[in-house]
Amino acid sequence: MWWINLVLILSVEALFSTSPKIIGHRYDQNLSLWHLVNGTDLKFQCIATGFPEPKITWTKGGDKHFLSVGPMLHFPSITRADNGQYFCSADNGIGKTAQDSGTYIEVRKYKPMMKYDSIPIRTVTQADINNNSVDGKMKVLVHGCPEPTVTWWKETENGRKRITEGDNSIEHGFNIHDELPFFCERDSGHILEMDRFKQTDLGTYVVKTESSLGIVELKFTIRLDTDLYAIWKS
Repeated sequence: MWWINLVLILSVEALFSTSPKIIGHRYDQNLSLWHLVNGTDLKFQCIATGFPEPKITWTKGGDKHFLSVGPMLHFPSITRADNGQYFCSADNGIGKTAQDSGTYIEVRKYKPMMKYDSIPIRTVTQADINNNSVDGKMKVLVHGCPEPTVTWWKETENGRKRITEGDNSIEHGFNIHDELPFFCERDSGHILEMDRFKQTDLGTYVVKTESSLGIVELKFTIRLDTDLYAIWKS
C-alpha cells in the first residue's frame, strides 16, 4: 500500500535525520579576505552537513536588507562597498539553525585613480608671460592603495622629460609637493607649481601615478593666445 511506503520513508528519515552543522568554508586560498584587490572575482562557499540537506543563506552584519540564498557567496567584481562581516546560516528543520561566527571581507587594495583639481587647459598671453602673471599651478587628486608614486613630465620634441626640483635655477623654479600625508581612504593632492614662467614653458605636461596595480596619466596644456600674440608682435 502506498501509505505504508510513505510511513516507512518518513520513519527512515526520522531515524537518520541530523541537525545542520557548518563545518567550514571554501575559497581561493591565494586570496587574503582582509586585503582584497578592488575588482576581484570572489567566490566564498559555506559548507554544511545535515539530513535532510540544509538550506544555506548569507546575511551581512549591519545590513538588514542583504540576503543571499545558497552555499556560494559570489562577488563578480568586489568593491569597497562590499566590505563587511558575512554570516552563513544552515537550516533543515531539525534542531536549531546553525550559524557560523562570521567572516570579515575587506577590499584594501585598488588601482590608482586620479582626477583634475585645477584647469587642465589654459591659454595665456604674451603680456601674461612678460608680467610674470601666468598661473603655473597644476594640481591633481590621487587615490589608491598601496600608495602610488606621482611624477611630473613635460612633452618635448625628444620625448618626455621628467621634472624635478633639481631643475630649479635662478631664472626658473619648480615646486613639487603634496598637500597632506598619504592615507589610503582619502584623496591626496599633488601639485606642480612653476615660478618665473618663460615662453619655453608653454606646452603639454603629464602627471603620472602608478603602483603595482596600474598606471594612470593626465595631461595639462598651457598654450599661447596666438591671435593676441600676432597683434603684440605687429
